[in-house]
Parts: sequence; structure tokens; C-alpha cells
Amino acid sequence: MGRSSRCMSFTTWRNRYFRYSFSKAGLKSTTTDLGDGTMMHCWAPKAHNQSKPSLLLIHGIGANAMWQWNPFISSLTRQFNVYVPDLLFFGESHTTRPERSEWYQAKCVMALLEAHEVRKTSVVGLSYGGFVAYSMAVLFPKNLEKVVVCCAGVCLEEKDMDEGMFKVKNVDEAVSILLPQTPQMVRKLVQLTFANPIKFMPNCFLNDFIHVMCTEYRQERKELIQALHKDRKLSNLPKITQPVLIIWGEQDQVFPVELAHRLKRHVGEKAQLVVIKNAGHALNVEKPKELYKNLKSFLIDPLIPSKQENHNDHKSSALPTELRSDIDGGAFYWLTARKLIDKPVIASSSFLLSFICAREIRSVVYTFLIEKFYIIGNIVLLIIYWMALAPFGTTTATQWGIRPQLFTRSTMMGKIASSSHNVTGRISFMATPSSSFLSRDSLRGLFDIGSSQTFHRRRGSRLIVRADADYYSILGVSKNASKSEIKSAYRKLARSYHPDVNKDPGAEQKFKEISNAYEVLSDDEKRSIYDRYGEAGLKGSGMGMGDFSNPFDLFESLFEGMGGMGGMGGMGSRGSWNGAVDGEDEYYSLVLNFKEAVFGVEKEIEVRRLESCGTCDGSGAKPGTKPSKCRTCGGQGRVVSTTRTPLGIFQQSMTCSSCNGTGETSTPCNTCSGEGRVRKTKRISLKVPAGVDSGSRLRVRNEGNSGRRGGSPGDLFVVLEVIPDPVLKRDDTNILYTCKVSYIDAILGTTIKVPTVDGTVDLKIPAGTQPGSTLVMAKKGVPLLNKKNLRGDQLVRVQVEIPKKLSKDERKLIEELADLSKGKTVATGTR
Repeated sequence: MGRSSRCMSFTTWRNRYFRYSFSKAGLKSTTTDLGDGTMMHCWAPKAHNQSKPSLLLIHGIGANAMWQWNPFISSLTRQFNVYVPDLLFFGESHTTRPERSEWYQAKCVMALLEAHEVRKTSVVGLSYGGFVAYSMAVLFPKNLEKVVVCCAGVCLEEKDMDEGMFKVKNVDEAVSILLPQTPQMVRKLVQLTFANPIKFMPNCFLNDFIHVMCTEYRQERKELIQALHKDRKLSNLPKITQPVLIIWGEQDQVFPVELAHRLKRHVGEKAQLVVIKNAGHALNVEKPKELYKNLKSFLIDPLIPSKQENHNDHKSSALPTELRSDIDGGAFYWLTARKLIDKPVIASSSFLLSFICAREIRSVVYTFLIEKFYIIGNIVLLIIYWMALAPFGTTTATQWGIRPQLFTRSTMMGKIASSSHNVTGRISFMATPSSSFLSRDSLRGLFDIGSSQTFHRRRGSRLIVRADADYYSILGVSKNASKSEIKSAYRKLARSYHPDVNKDPGAEQKFKEISNAYEVLSDDEKRSIYDRYGEAGLKGSGMGMGDFSNPFDLFESLFEGMGGMGGMGGMGSRGSWNGAVDGEDEYYSLVLNFKEAVFGVEKEIEVRRLESCGTCDGSGAKPGTKPSKCRTCGGQGRVVSTTRTPLGIFQQSMTCSSCNGTGETSTPCNTCSGEGRVRKTKRISLKVPAGVDSGSRLRVRNEGNSGRRGGSPGDLFVVLEVIPDPVLKRDDTNILYTCKVSYIDAILGTTIKVPTVDGTVDLKIPAGTQPGSTLVMAKKGVPLLNKKNLRGDQLVRVQVEIPKKLSKDERKLIEELADLSKGKTVATGTR
């Protein structure tokens, strides 16, 4: 469901309401283990109604499935058994496998439906979901009855971007907009996806949305987008046979409407195209009435009683009550903000009210017990927002020297240190004589206590509020302990709690605490700051885990040269970050024929990857210019933001967004736009070893995307797909073949020619071979991977052909043979 909940998170509150809305529509939240590290979440019917057809709704890139399909869910569930999955790396779905293509997403969704025992269904795919829906139609034509593709550039080609079809110059720019990490990028996304974008969007809402919806699995989602574009050609796209409805926004800037006409031409006569005027890419939000009307007429018509069909289709009365409520709520949200845009104060409150309450207020009649508490909470937040218009005081400073200022300006009643990855802070509770309440920045700080704009967080990370750790107690030394005493205590404890020695569940965590304590107390400067201000003071000064970010590196550095501890080494110490970022891995799909997979082959492949910019030598700076000290952080790479709130003073230490932590800024290079990398094509000679199979991965080191600012390049992973042989079948390292022999040859024996991977070989069929017997051709199978001298066998199954019709002579001879056989049997029995 996205990020972990926060008490004042609008996005989380709406998530909770959407869950209630889906549940009230008759759906239940399910999670299915598809095996091989893949888990998929899906909203499925609480009870499958056999009299209703099934409908699959697939969302696009952005928020989770609930946000994109909620306006339609109550109406569609009345007519269909609706299934709404979260695609991999959205919502609660994820996998440990490396596949990122829409084809793999399609296979996972189909496996999910099979787990729910759904054999046939129609599908509606929105944006990225349209790619997945089309792939499902190709892979599972018997399971999908009708296909609806909404604003999905299925027919795009890699060359389209180079030819200027899109608003962005390259895939990386598209990723930065589609997966926003700052309020500015969210605004760009809105401008790109809406025909009539909202102009006024407060940062507090945008930051909250980013925190809950856009920080998790960002790298994986980036790879999904890259996979859509890479090596894509229309000539390689299979045609589908199902009836197809293509719905597009006339002013779509993400996938221009030309792609809709291209898709219709590609599919042919079974495709219908509907272009909605005055609509952009976000059809489900801007034009929900028109979208629903076309879905209704294509999937099942009429969806609603015939007496309502007589009304004008453009009037809301022609739609079911539930849908009308949802659609009006969405319109209220957008139209109110636009109409009031010239009245900032009124617009501020109206935007907030519509953003929070549009769907909920209209549901208050049938959700009274739940909604009355929800609305009260929203009203309280609305009051806070109004009071926030009075200035109160927020400062941002570089990391050095901020701590004394924090404590001299307030009366402290208590201190709570907080930490979350690279975000640190200390909250001071105090009384203040100030009559003002919250400024805009204060409100933002209050709402975004746990948010992070520049760091990628994994599932389950959150802001943890706890007391300062006592490093002296952890090591068991006094505050006056000498360096040698501290070092001796650390060595003793580290030996006891190292995870390779101590298998207790809490040993690893204890080992990390010991390492953190030693790192601080063994450094005179850090120890001095810690003694004065505690753990939060240390982190607020940018002096946190710097020289030894990994506790095992610290352990190894101490025991180096002392004989080690047997198998615990291998990890060198690492210095503090200097701005270098390692490059990402790249994936390439290579198709081999059967014999190439068996014996190996050398192939030359063409890979598009990010390489260091030749114009600026990877620095990202315009040639001829020199980097200057960052004015925001003073060259330190970190800033501390101090916000005074009703709860006290809140202070955050974070990486400087202006210089990305390098401490320097420069004029961007015109070639790479300051990225330091450009996408280029490189031909790579690849040696495929003998014995590979479909799904095998070859790793080519340092041939992935280049690193930034001197970082190491990523690796290239080549995923192999083997085309099956029509005659020879593979079973691990053995090859299976079935031969047919006549019953005469089976009785008397013969020699036949058998195809193998080495060519045609003679095989002796022994006399008296029984039907179904298996003959072994030694060392005619597949070589063991990386052991070419060891091979499997070819197993030949003998199928004896019995003639259905016999001539008179043949029949006479067989009858004589039968009489002879019976005579021998009788003679044997009388003895």
C-alpha cells in the first residue's frame, strides 16, 4: 500500500479510505505467492459470481491500483467479477527475479488469475498497464476475450524518441518526471499528463505524496520504463486476435495520439479507436465520464437499465449513482482549484478541502460511522492549514555550528533524538510566547518529518524516535576511559558478538551497536561532539558513520595483521563518500537456436547503455568552466534545516540537493545536461559457453552503465532464450528422441539412422526390442556447463508400429507363426 503510515499524511489517509471503498464494493485484499521470490497483491471478489463475466483492471505507472481505479470500482463490480492487481514493484507486489519486461508482468498477472481460478476475462490496461494487457493478449489468446488499451504507447519504437516525437529528450529525463522525487518534478508530471493542469499545488501535499508513493522500488520502476523503450521495433510486435478498443486523449503528451492511430493500423479490423477531446494522458481523472461510457459500450452494453439509456449520454444522470458520485468528486477536486486560482487564500483552503474530502463527503450517507471521524480529522487539518498563513520561523543552515543556536533559542522540557537512514534530527519541546502558529515551511516540516527526497528507502523504513544511545555503556567502559581501554573492550565484544561466531538472533544487531560505539569513541573529534551534544549532535554535524559505514569493515580493519578470525575477512575499509556513484546494471535478451545452446557460440551483440560524456569527461560540467563551492551548503555537502513547530524545534540534517552531496556546483554540460553520461551503442563480442539453457544469465563485468563522477561501471547481464528443436527434446543434460520401427524390425533387429546434435548416427536396434524400450546413446547429449568434456546421453525411445491392415499373404504367415508359437507352448507345458 505504499509507504508506512504517518499520523498527518494525507496520502496515507486516502489510501485507507480507498481500501474501505474497495472493500465496500465487494472486493477483498489478497496476496499470492507465485513462487521464485514473486509476491503479487490483488483486489479480488469476496465471492466469485458465476453469472457475471470477469474483468481485469491493470494500472499504470504512478500511484497504486486503488488510486487509479477507485472512481469506477463501485459501478464495475455490479456488472463484473473485478480483479485489480498491483503490478510488480507497485503497492504490495514485488519479486526478487531480474526480469523487468511487460511480458514477465503479463505472465505473473496470468499466474495470479489462475491462482484465483479465473479462466477467461476481459482486460482494461491504463498507460503502462496497457503494455501488460497487450502482452497478455499475445501470450494467452484463449484466456482473454476483449482488450481495452488506454493511452498506452504499445506501438512506439526506440527511434521515435530520437526523431522528436516525445516531449523528453531521452529515457533518463522521462524517468525523472514519471518517478518524481521533488515537488518541482511532480508539477512537471502534472503539466505533462493533464490537458488543463492545476497551477496551485502546495509543497506539503506533493512532498507527502512523494514520500508515500514514489520512494519505494524507484530503481526497479526505472528499469521497467527502460525496458519499454529499449530495442523496441513495431515489426517485432505480434498482432492480437481479440476485439480491441483503443481510447486516447487528444492532447496526450506522454504517448502522442499518433501512436493510437499506429496501433489501430497494426491490429487491423478488430480494433476500434476513440479519441477524447480536451483530454490528456490522465483520462481516468480528467474525463472519467467519457472513459466509463466507452468501457460500458464495448465490454457489455447496456451496463445500466435500459430506461436510463434514453437520457443524454453527456449528462451525469445517465450514469449509475455510485459512479456519478465518484466522478463528481474528482471533478470537484480539479475544477474548484482552477476556478479559485486567482484567489490565493480561498484557493488554498478550497484545494485542501477538495483534495481531502471530495470523495469522502459524498459518501457520508452510507459510511456515517467511519466518515464522521474522518471528516472531523480533515476539518482539524484544514484549521491547521489556515493558521499556517502566519509566519513563525524556519531556518536552513549548513551543518557546521548549528547546534549551539538550537539550544540557546528555546526553553527545553524534553529531548527526543530521531534518526532514519541519512535523515537525523532532535525535537525540543518548549513553551513559546509567540502568537503565531505555523508558517508554510513549518507546516511542511511538520507533515514531512519522515520524508526523504534524495534517498531511496526500502520497504519498512520509517522515522524512528528514540532516546540517545549510551556508547560508553554499550562498550562497558567509563566516560574517562582511555583509547586503549576502549579498543580492548571493542575487540573483546566484537569477537563475542560477530555473526559468524554468535548465531543468536540479536547478535548481528548487537555487533552493529558495538561497532558504531567504537567508531565514535575511538575518534577524538567525534567523541568530543558526542560528549557535548549526544548522538543527534554528532549526526547533525555531519560526523556520523563516515570512515566505517559498514561495521564489518571496521571489525576487519582492527583485526588486520593479527591473524584474523578465520573466514571473517574480505571486506576492506571504505572512506567517506566523495560523490562517486556506481553505474546501474544493464540487461540484454539474446535468442539462441538449439545447437548454439548445446555447443556454445560466439556472438556479437549491440547494447545501448549510458557511457561517460566525452564532452565533459563525465564531470557533468560545461567544458572551460570550473566547479565552485556550493552556496547552499558552503561546500560541506550537507545542510541542516531547523523548523519551529508547536511541538518544538525540529532539525534535519540531509544531503544538499543543490550539489547532491559533492559540495561543488558547476555549469551543466550542454551534451549531457549535467548528468555526466549519454546513451550510446556499443558492439560487444560475447562468448556463450556450451550447455546453456533458457533462463541462463551471462554476466559481462563492467559493460553496464558507466558510473557517475568516477564511480565504477555496472555489469551487463545477458538473459538467454533457446528456441526448441522440433525433433530433439532436452531434459537437463540428456536429449530425448523417439524413433519408429516396424514390428518385423523389432522382432528381428535392425540398424536405423538417428538424428543427434552431432549429426546423423547409426543406431542398432537389438532383436526382440519391446515397445517403449529406451536405448542409450552415450555421450551424445548436452555438455555440462563449463565442463565441455563431460556430456549427457541421448535417450532413444523405441515405438513399434503395428500395421492396421494386412494382406492375405501377411495374415497367413502370421497365423502360421501364431500356430507355431502355440505348439511350442503346448509342448513345453506337457513336459
